[in-house]
Amino acid sequence: MTLLLLTAVRSASADLNAAWEGTITSKGSNLADVAAALNQSGAQVIGTVALGQDPVFNVTGSAHGKRVKFRGLNSGGSTFTWAGTAVGDQLRGKAKVRGSSRMRGTLVLSKSIVEPPAQPPQTCDSSFFTGQVMGVALSRCAGCHVAGGTAANAALRVTLGDPIATQESVDNLIDKQDPDSSRLLKKPLNLLPHGGGQQLVAGSNEDQILHQWINLVATGQQCSASGDSPMMPMSASELLVRASMDVRGKRPALAELDQIEGNTGAYESLVDQYLQSDEFLDRVKDVYDDALLVRREDFTDEARDETSAIYGEALELIGYIVKNDRPLTEMGTATYTVANDLFQRDVNRMPYMMEPATGSAWQPGHYLDGRPHAGVLSTSAFYQVWDTNNTN
Repeated sequence: MTLLLLTAVRSASADLNAAWEGTITSKGSNLADVAAALNQSGAQVIGTVALGQDPVFNVTGSAHGKRVKFRGLNSGGSTFTWAGTAVGDQLRGKAKVRGSSRMRGTLVLSKSIVEPPAQPPQTCDSSFFTGQVMGVALSRCAGCHVAGGTAANAALRVTLGDPIATQESVDNLIDKQDPDSSRLLKKPLNLLPHGGGQQLVAGSNEDQILHQWINLVATGQQCSASGDSPMMPMSASELLVRASMDVRGKRPALAELDQIEGNTGAYESLVDQYLQSDEFLDRVKDVYDDALLVRREDFTDEARDETSAIYGEALELIGYIVKNDRPLTEMGTATYTVANDLFQRDVNRMPYMMEPATGSAWQPGHYLDGRPHAGVLSTSAFYQVWDTNNTN
């Protein structure tokens, strides 16, 4: 699934201020679904593009008349480019993705119109909505779905300080006939194309709150819910799905779901297995790279394996600390680093003296170039990515 979120400026002949939905196709085949939320102002284009489960792209570009173009980079080092035209309520042009995910095709977007229900749900001064829905479940949405935000023109609008207006916007995204299919649920889970990517995890506290509010609206009980309405307990299989997604980034196997349905006591042992898996360490490194942004991927690089190893040092150090149950404070205080033979292979790109490493496994070691060790802060990749310049 491919998701697109843009901020674009006012063009003389194109009005991009709207939510958009569409597809990328190539030779008649649908490559990905696309969603966009566009704000237009001036001649610049800025915003984000999300491609399925890949890291979100931050894009910049321009809009001149009917012509629009932009390009961006995500934390994994992949690039996204698009150039096309705006005609009426449609955008059409060529899109290209290079990096860990590759894609090339025609991107077509049409303005998305969410019609309000013929009989809108009743709004009211609800302490549950204000405290739980608006205060907890929509807290992440409030970064973009507000006036002046990147998703200001989307169907969902969070009006800070006005729960009634926010409630009206939220309730228009609820399907009273089929509550579980409501856009309010599917968008933040990325089950429908969402310009901000996945914001909530299925079964999370926020997801449960949205489920509860949707069920209250669908049954007409939204105005009678108390602010401390009890949360709905999760089934054993739902709890395992949440744990597996959080710990490994993927759903449990069918055999594991069958196992826990027959024996709810198996939950702890299954989660322990997840915590000992390679997928858990990969998940840890992925999460921390979202903050550190140290990875680099270049598929035209003949030494891409060495590149991955060199720029992976900080994340591999974090993985080593977690795997060996070391104090997490060592991320910033460790008096050692980690290396393997691939990391040390290219002496031109890694000219720093350090204790030799043998084999492909990442192992603890020390730099011998006089630098003081300070966890990830003293890794060579961290120095190169976050170098000193005129702004810091």
